[in-house]
Amino acid sequence: MNVKKWLVSVVLVGLFSQSFLWSAQYKMQTLYEKRFDTKIEDIVLDSYNDNGTLKFFPKIVVLKHLDTELSKGDYKYYKSEVRLLNSDGEIIKELMFPFLSLIGCSENGNYFYAWTSIPEKPVPYDPLKLLLPETKIEMSSFAVYNDKGEMLWKKTPYEIPYDVSPTFHISPKDGSVIACIMTDRAQTGEVVYDSKGHLKEIRTPAMCDYYEVGFCGFSENWNYIVALAKKSPLTRYEELPGKSTEPRVLLFDSLLNLVWERTLDEYFCNNAAISAKGSYIYVGGHTMAGIGKGVASRTGYLFDNVGALIMKIKDGHIQRAFSNNEKYLLIDFNPSNAKLKRGLGLIDIEARKILYRRNLRILKGIVASDGSVAVLGKSTPRAPWRINIYDKDGHRLLCTSEIELIEGEIEWQLLSWDGDRLIAKVTDKTQNQVNVLLLKIIRGQK
Repeated sequence: MNVKKWLVSVVLVGLFSQSFLWSAQYKMQTLYEKRFDTKIEDIVLDSYNDNGTLKFFPKIVVLKHLDTELSKGDYKYYKSEVRLLNSDGEIIKELMFPFLSLIGCSENGNYFYAWTSIPEKPVPYDPLKLLLPETKIEMSSFAVYNDKGEMLWKKTPYEIPYDVSPTFHISPKDGSVIACIMTDRAQTGEVVYDSKGHLKEIRTPAMCDYYEVGFCGFSENWNYIVALAKKSPLTRYEELPGKSTEPRVLLFDSLLNLVWERTLDEYFCNNAAISAKGSYIYVGGHTMAGIGKGVASRTGYLFDNVGALIMKIKDGHIQRAFSNNEKYLLIDFNPSNAKLKRGLGLIDIEARKILYRRNLRILKGIVASDGSVAVLGKSTPRAPWRINIYDKDGHRLLCTSEIELIEGEIEWQLLSWDGDRLIAKVTDKTQNQVNVLLLKIIRGQK
């Protein structure tokens, strides 16, 4: 990524009232830049204050190394390396994990897990046969580590059926783990381990009657966990008018005790999120018009943590962000009517109303406590990605020049936004590089 292209100041002038003409400039600077010697799989940054200056450093870095022993011809297999670093950028510890390892980090980088399977090497060696269903697993394990690289606990063997893709969630609070594993083609098994690796629950009673339970969101302290489920085995591709998956939204406490369950009147639920303190839950649902006929309707549902329905939002689709003070919610509107444009919308939760909607397709978004919004968006599918800033009333304060964003290769994460300063992490997997960028708004009046 050519960060120097960003070190510019661009003016976007907007007429916000008949009396005043406001201009907004921005300055972009690099707060941190680091290039690694091999492929980046994941990176968790941390920061500290150094005499009033915010400084960043990579706390956990997951890198990929070509496994020269197993790779052959067009078949490329990679080992995983986990590097743990301190605030000075010094490597505390390096851990290497074999091919077929899945590494995941907690949001704050205090913990990470490693699920490892070592397949039996075919004789004579054939890289294609390494991944066949009948290939035997010599060793499998699941382990949790802290940010010093110390193993806290380990389960071995830890085998999962060949055709299953497990999902693991690790708590930033204490390293406890929720593992979602499909036990057959219809239902899902949930395994919960505490911070010492003790098994807490297997398929909690509240889940036994559901199909495809999926955990979607966790409050910051993990006191509340939101999940989606369905009572019917129908998939979205089998949906026809009059047939519902009987979607449910479930709220659990940290021990996976069911707090409440609610049924949606749309026929399918596809996303859910929870606010920082767990006060509010947003769920997006839709109903199909029939095979090959698209979507008949979409609805967003906003609940509080006692299960009361706060709002039903027509055309509400994907949740993009709650503000940290839980006063505002940014969502993606996606009308089922193809003549209407997809766009963003800001909701005042306390007032229970939509403040505004704008025709902008958004990929990432973040909301400040004052209701101002920073989003990565574009006006049309073929338009370039840009950073757009809106105030609480929906006035666009600025729109940056084109940014480099290629999903899966150059990825952006909006770390913080306070109404004046936007901090973003940019991971460029094509260059094995990570940057932390600061966009600072300079407001003026003409």
